[in-house]
Amino acid sequence: MSKKQTVPRVGFVSLGCPKATVDSEHILTRLRAEGYLISGN
Repeated sequence: MSKKQTVPRVGFVSLGCPKATVDSEHILTRLRAEGYLISGN
């Protein structure tokens, strides 16, 4: 019997200064490259 594959999802909230926002974008880019879907909520 095969298990249904689910795509991992992650939600992300960035608070703070512009540097934190840049770091957040780097993290999100990496997560997308690893196959994660980014959830808006």
